[in-house]
Amino acid sequence: MGTDKAMLRLGDATLLERSVRTLEGVTRTVVIAGGETGRYRIPGIPCLDDTHPDAGPLGGLCAALRSADAETVLLLACDLPFVSAPLMKLLLSTEPLTPVVIPRSGGIVQPLCGRYAAHCGPSLQAYLDSGERKVMGFVSTVPHAYLDIEPGHPLYHASLLSNINLRDDLARAASIMQQRGPTT
Repeated sequence: MGTDKAMLRLGDATLLERSVRTLEGVTRTVVIAGGETGRYRIPGIPCLDDTHPDAGPLGGLCAALRSADAETVLLLACDLPFVSAPLMKLLLSTEPLTPVVIPRSGGIVQPLCGRYAAHCGPSLQAYLDSGERKVMGFVSTVPHAYLDIEPGHPLYHASLLSNINLRDDLARAASIMQQRGPTT
């Protein structure tokens, strides 16, 4: 992409601001987990440094799990603009005995959108300490389940778990949003 995706604008907000808004509709506490101190600033939203600066999204997840004052953490990567508050609420309502629940739609599994039990923190720390960095690799080490959102489900749409990795993806997302209207 050549730039920090979190700061890219889509519609009236940056990708990061969109994710924060989505989560604010679901939970009382929202934090930005990723990067280093001062990288992201949204008034009233605390930022956590990655536990492992070279670990990609798992470094942010590890920081969130470590600092959680709740039994679960909702994770939403900023490059998933079509994930809505209702989907995050549905994830939050899933069986609490399953430590990790992630959505699956149209054959796409999205581990950067999910519900993670806070007690997974030490397992993730050990996974990162071993040098591993693959998100689905970590998920495979703990009991997990998929939340299937397929055609016919009220939250389904073809672009639900589409992420933004390229400028073309951003343009496509803008076009979809113009056609569908904003997600809520």
